[in-house]
Amino acid sequence: WSLELSCLDKPCDPDSWQVSKEVLGGSPGFLTASYCPEKSHSVFKASRCAYLSDQEIIVLFSQPLLPSKPLQDLIIIPDHHKIMDMAFFDDRCDQIILKFDSPIAPGMTYHIDVGGPVLDCNGRNLEPSLLKYGLPGELDSGKLIITEIMFDPDDTGLEYVEVFNLSDHILDLKQILVATVDDFGWVKDFSRESDGSFLLFPQEYGLFCD
Repeated sequence: WSLELSCLDKPCDPDSWQVSKEVLGGSPGFLTASYCPEKSHSVFKASRCAYLSDQEIIVLFSQPLLPSKPLQDLIIIPDHHKIMDMAFFDDRCDQIILKFDSPIAPGMTYHIDVGGPVLDCNGRNLEPSLLKYGLPGELDSGKLIITEIMFDPDDTGLEYVEVFNLSDHILDLKQILVATVDDFGWVKDFSRESDGSFLLFPQEYGLFCD
């Protein structure tokens, strides 16, 4: 079976490439059998901030930035810190590291404006965003609760676990381990649900999907 581009305006997005659903293995010269028009109207914007250190955060974007455009075209304005350095996190060009002039204070939630004349790899303009960041606290029992579980979805759905931050400080879901319990009550198959930082602010919901 061939790989087909399902979202015509997102050729740079790996998730846009799907295994063909055509019974003959492909659909050369015709509209792809995997075409999903409802997925083809996404907005290019900064989506969230992640924690890296007490003086560094990562800004994540919904699509890769056009590498040929200088990062200096980005307009990033924190409400408290001054940016000392800015660089791509890796060669995927969808995450940027910001280094601040002073540490992030515990117990504070900061805001940052992200915009500017920047394009993604599909030629779309960056929409302005207002994001939050802060220093995550220690994750302890009772601070993060499970509020919903989908364990047996239909063929079009996903398994998921919904969580809620009951505490009064920021939690990092990178600290979460999920496990299963067998018929004998033994806890096993531990897995870390987030490879990178994912900040969950007080009174906010988070979602783990399979």
